Amino acid sequence: METKVIDNRKVICGIGCSFKYDSGVELTTSLHCHSEYELIYIMEGHGKEFVGDSVREYHTDDLVLIGANLPHLYLSDMPSSSESNNSCCILQFPRSLFPEQMESIQEYSQIYTVLENSTRGVCFHSKTLKRNVLQIMEGINMQRGIDRLTSLFKLLDMLGKSDNITFVSSLKYTNPLDRYILDDPISRIFSFLINNHRKELTLENIATHVHINATSICRFFKQRTGKTLFQCLNEIRVEHACKLLGNSNLTIAQVAWESGFRNQAHFNKQFRQITKLTPTEYVKNLNT
Repeated sequence: METKVIDNRKVICGIGCSFKYDSGVELTTSLHCHSEYELIYIMEGHGKEFVGDSVREYHTDDLVLIGANLPHLYLSDMPSSSESNNSCCILQFPRSLFPEQMESIQEYSQIYTVLENSTRGVCFHSKTLKRNVLQIMEGINMQRGIDRLTSLFKLLDMLGKSDNITFVSSLKYTNPLDRYILDDPISRIFSFLINNHRKELTLENIATHVHINATSICRFFKQRTGKTLFQCLNEIRVEHACKLLGNSNLTIAQVAWESGFRNQAHFNKQFRQITKLTPTEYVKNLNT
C-alpha cells in the first residue's frame, strides 16, 4: 500500500504578530496538517469534515478546535456552481506562546486542558460560548501587543471551561482517506464515494466520475489500496452509520437507509465485519 502524503503547511503570521486570524476563508479541500493549533468556525457551508480518524458532517455555526499536527480536510456537499459560500473563520496559534510547564501553573489549567483535548479535535456546542468566542476572534486583528495575546488566552480559557463538547476523533477507526493525497486518482475515487455514499452506486457511475475505464478500475483500486472498491465504500457507509447511531434518534433500520444500505441484513453483516459489533451492541456500548 502506498504511504500517505499529507500537505504539511507552514502558517505565516503578519508582521509583529505571533499568531494568525483570518475570516471569510474558503474551506480547504486538501488533506493537511501544521504545527499550529487551529480554531475553526464555520460561517457558511455544509459537507464532510475529516479530523484525524473521524468523518462527520459539518454545518454552519460549527466551532472546532483542531490539535497541532492533526490531519484534517473539508469536502463540501454543495455543487461548485452554487452561489452559497463555503467559508470559515480560522484562528491559528503555536505551542510556543505558552509556558513549557503549563500543566503545573494553576492559572493555565483550563487552557492546558483544552489544548490537550484538541489532540482528538473538540467540537463546542454552546451557542452562548460560540457567540462570545466569535466576538473575541473578530476583534483580535484590531489589537496589538499584549492586548492581542490576552484576548487569545481569554478565549482559550473560555473554551477550557465548557463541558458542552464532543470529541471529534474516536481513536478507534481509521478512515482509508487519510492514506492518500487528493489530487491523484485514488483520492478522487474516495472523494466521490464520501460525497455520494448514501446513493445507490454502481461500478459504471463511479468509473465515469473519476475518468477511469470500468473494466480496469477495480484492479487498479485493489492494487493501490489492498481493498476492493466496494469494501471501502462499505467502510465509509459504516463510519457514517456509527455517527448517526451516536448522535441521532433514528432506528437502526433508518440508520442503515441513511448510510446508503438498501438491505438491512447486508448492513448488519457489514457493520459487524468492520466494527466487530452488531449495531445493537454498538448502541449499547455507547449508552454505557
